[in-house]
Amino acid sequence: MTRDPAKPEGLSKRMAEPMSDLQTIQDLNLSGKRVLVRADFDVPLTAEHQVASDRRIRAALPTIRHCLQANAKVVLAAHLGCPNGTSQPELSLRPIAQTLQRMLDGHLVRFVEDIGSWSAEDQHESEIILLENLRFTPGERNNDEGFAKHLASLAEIYVNDAFATCHRQYASTDATPRQFDESNRAVGMLVQRELAVLEEALDHPPAPVVAILGGVKIADKLDMVESMLGLADYVLIGGAMAHTFLQASGGHVGASHFDAEQLRRAKQLLQDYAEEIILPVDHVIARPQSDDQPAEDWQIEMADGGMPPDWVGVDIGPKTIARYSDLIQDARTVFWNGPLGKFEDEPFRRGTEMIARAVAASEGKSIVGGGETSQAIEVFDLYDFIDHVSTGGGAFLKYLQDRTLPALELIPQTSAAR
Repeated sequence: MTRDPAKPEGLSKRMAEPMSDLQTIQDLNLSGKRVLVRADFDVPLTAEHQVASDRRIRAALPTIRHCLQANAKVVLAAHLGCPNGTSQPELSLRPIAQTLQRMLDGHLVRFVEDIGSWSAEDQHESEIILLENLRFTPGERNNDEGFAKHLASLAEIYVNDAFATCHRQYASTDATPRQFDESNRAVGMLVQRELAVLEEALDHPPAPVVAILGGVKIADKLDMVESMLGLADYVLIGGAMAHTFLQASGGHVGASHFDAEQLRRAKQLLQDYAEEIILPVDHVIARPQSDDQPAEDWQIEMADGGMPPDWVGVDIGPKTIARYSDLIQDARTVFWNGPLGKFEDEPFRRGTEMIARAVAASEGKSIVGGGETSQAIEVFDLYDFIDHVSTGGGAFLKYLQDRTLPALELIPQTSAAR
């Protein structure tokens, strides 16, 4: 497909200046130093509060092991879930400490429950410290300078290795690194890997490029849709966000939720990118009998085209699956964020599953990001068939859109730090 030069460019100048050459943990002399590592341990837990998937913990190991090999003392800071500033035992990081203990070759992992009363002098020579869930403390989300100063007092070097939180201006990602001299701030190996993959894909994506965007909140993703339209040959829309585009195109979405405030913008995008934006042509629709009726008991039908009143779209239909799969099969680069249907309910996850399998089978470079999307890849046991599954959701989208993240702007360029 040849892009019309008269069309508005979706990607702005922000995309022309990628964030690269950040100071990394390998650039610093860590020997004998205390290192505060902002890690990403926001992992799923079982009903018994045990770690259900240790992928994010394993992703943090290269940075932790690098510190240990450099004879540094390691303090790990992370969060789990959204406890909103209150202590919630079911969201404690204690299970993560137990998992780390098993992974770290006999190194002692000491779990610190009371962050506020712990000091650097309390750390023994050979132990790794894991602080309790940062979000148990109100100062974390409030970006409180007092809390940040206490965190900074625990170390001499700050390392951000939590890509998934780099779009947040919280104490551990914003106010805390500001307490360190720029020469003592760096990114860890997980963040390095994320940036390397994303920058390569954004700078030199083999064509044709296909972007798959799903999920619920279109207001959060319209900027992303517009950005990807400047990069991708086709943008495949699914999930609840498709309803706003369908409504804007003059279609009938029944009782499905759509964002009325975004209709004008969606309509303009459809006019500007009539060939590039691909919408569902058929749907799985459902009509619940009551608000509390389980999904497996809903009345379910197929809609070839518009949806009748009182029915809601819950998944893409077989014609859409086939059309999207054909485009994915021909792609040499695939970006995917967001499920294609009401994935949280098993009866409505077929569209997401079939698209996931199409992405996995594609010979093109596949890059997947987002919590639910990553969950789908894991549920369908496809991790080994995807080139890169990002640890970020909001951060993944924000970086694809802006090529920068607030937390990473606090890390100096290598050349500037020397």
